[in-house]
Amino acid sequence: MSRPNPIYMAGFLLLVVAIYGAAALLKGGLYVGNYEGDTAHLVDLVLRLAAGERPHQDFMTPLGILGYAPIALFVRLGAGVGHAIMLGQVLVALCLVPAIWWAGVSRLSGAWPYLFGFFALVLVLALSQGQVSSATSIAMYYNRWAWAAAYVAVLVAVTEPRHRRSALADGLSIGMLMAFLALSKLTYFISFAVPLLLALALRRQWAVIGIAAGAGAGVAALVTLVAGVAFWGGYLGDLITVASSGVRPYPTAPFLETLRLPTHIGGTLLMFLSVILLRQAGQRYEGLILLVLAPAFFYVTFQNFGNDPQWTVLAGFLVLLMRPGEEVKNPFGWDLRQALNMAAVAFFAIGSPAAFNMIYSPVVHFGAADADYTPFLPNRPDHADLKGELERSYQFKVSSAPEYPAVAAQARALRPVAEKTVLNGEVLNWCEIGNGPVGWYRSMAQELDAAGYGGEDRIMVADILNVLWMFGDLKPLKGSGPWYYGGAPGLENTDYVLVPFCPYKTSERRRILKAIEARGVPLTEVYRSELFILLRRGAIQG
Repeated sequence: MSRPNPIYMAGFLLLVVAIYGAAALLKGGLYVGNYEGDTAHLVDLVLRLAAGERPHQDFMTPLGILGYAPIALFVRLGAGVGHAIMLGQVLVALCLVPAIWWAGVSRLSGAWPYLFGFFALVLVLALSQGQVSSATSIAMYYNRWAWAAAYVAVLVAVTEPRHRRSALADGLSIGMLMAFLALSKLTYFISFAVPLLLALALRRQWAVIGIAAGAGAGVAALVTLVAGVAFWGGYLGDLITVASSGVRPYPTAPFLETLRLPTHIGGTLLMFLSVILLRQAGQRYEGLILLVLAPAFFYVTFQNFGNDPQWTVLAGFLVLLMRPGEEVKNPFGWDLRQALNMAAVAFFAIGSPAAFNMIYSPVVHFGAADADYTPFLPNRPDHADLKGELERSYQFKVSSAPEYPAVAAQARALRPVAEKTVLNGEVLNWCEIGNGPVGWYRSMAQELDAAGYGGEDRIMVADILNVLWMFGDLKPLKGSGPWYYGGAPGLENTDYVLVPFCPYKTSERRRILKAIEARGVPLTEVYRSELFILLRRGAIQG
């Protein structure tokens, strides 16, 4: 097949960035129709970083700084957070263009470099997390960014150049992309580091390994120079806290169960079939590397909420590159080149639902009706360009477990028994909020303001999300984070603890209150309403 024209390839990639970036920005704001909690999590991190707070020191998060710094940069420059999110994605895409270009012009032929480059950029620029919902969402965007970087790093590391050779370009591409993974979503770095190192070693690419290691070390040195040595200790500490936390042992389902889910079993079996076919075709290196990559693909998918199998499209490209160059038959008489062609097509088919969801997501976003959306942060006019769907933002939907004494005895016996939340001897009812987070947080913030609390008061929310400060005249709690992973982070800087009657997660409300009690900290009630109890924090023991 024909080798790609490098100028055409570069122009095509820049055109994709321009079209997708413009399609998103022309709407005039970011219209979010799903996963409002994840949106609040992102905005919290972005606003804190833009305000000068230090990640892993002033606030807690397992997400690496490069996972949200591109967005915070534009907020710092004066953009509303809605536009900043979209501009941040464009910036990340532009930074990835050189590596995507090199992977395409050195390894792929015909139309394949353009298809590979297009999808890698779509992963960055999409306005949907994939999965099965077509609603516009910025949730888990950092997983998309990480997959895009992983696509390029894997392709360059495990396949031989076909058209152009440069150890320097290979090493810089792999080193910089792996550094990005380490500083955005460490799970990807851990999962792919060994397979890529093994692939390079088996191909005796010692110069590439050295250059990649040097590039990664250079990035680490630059981060240390800018953020200080304490950054690394804080980052490691946050990661250890999350890894050892019992709050969420796995995002969706256990590892082995994830592999056999109806949405995953086809890809799982196809991966092992492809390894067998490659080995039968005499592609021993290729079969080994695909086998080694399989656990990395599976683990990253398991670790990400929603378990989107984004690896299947990459596997399709790899199988096409790894197939034998001519007809080879196995003991069953199969033409193994054609069999691997079919395997690649099957991989693309499995990945197509999420892929097409992301590809046309800017069209869905542009078609959002203004009347159906409302500012996500209603008290922050400078960020009015971030909008949430009106009904999802304000229409309360809750789950509760009331007691019905008259219900049948068998039903009472089978009723789930949850551990009670006890606050100063009072048992709080089980209740969890679904829709309506903007109205819920805004209502609590307004109530606090009317009762005379706010301003410099530091308030901890006993819930899985601690983002109340963004919806009122409040300050972020130093030492805490937008998402709860265990303990009572920020307790030493807290003035008050707010205990909602209907939190997002009743289990996490209970965990936080137990952690406070375990540290011997008294809580004195100072205010109560239909929504929450506010308690003043006493002296911390020890």
